[in-house]
Parts: sequence; structure tokens; C-alpha cells
Amino acid sequence: MLASRACRSSIMIGRALDPPLMRRILARLAELDAPWNCPHGRPTMRHLAVLPSAAPGLGPGRAGAGARGGGGSKGGDGAGARGADESTQEAEDTEEEDGS
Repeated sequence: MLASRACRSSIMIGRALDPPLMRRILARLAELDAPWNCPHGRPTMRHLAVLPSAAPGLGPGRAGAGARGGGGSKGGDGAGARGADESTQEAEDTEEEDGS
């Protein structure tokens, strides 16, 4: 019940936000232990790009891989959520170890 109430009173898709409100939201999200998903499991953020300076271990062909996105709201495609990007990386690491 609390999760449903919180969801109904949250900022919904399509609502215009001014820059000061955006900053307040991001500052408050940064204070949470797990800001990546709402209580229903939907992502609260969207991964847009990987900057080479922020991810020096990623090669040129892999830096934009997470930015392609697509798909629905389920499945943890929010930034930092354990989703497609991390699963893909684990699969690639396993292939390298197996010599595939």
C-alpha cells in the first residue's frame, strides 16, 4: 500500500521539470541506498551514454553499447541497475575465460 501511494504521488513521465527541481531530485536520489528502481522495480533513471573519461576501461566499440537502450520499463534498464549492461559484460568475461 505504501509503495502504491508513493508511486501515485511521484513525478510521472511527461511532466515538465525546471532545472532547480531537477537538481533537488538528483540530490535527494544521491542520498538513497538504492535509487535505481522504484518500489515496483521500474527504473528511476535512464542510462544515456558512457563517457570515455568516466569509463577508461571500455574500448571505443563498447563505450556506446549501453546507450542503445530500447525495450520497456521492466528489466532494470535504469542506470546502475543490474541489467543488460552488466549481464552482457559478465557473459563477455565468461567467454574470454573459456577461450570462446
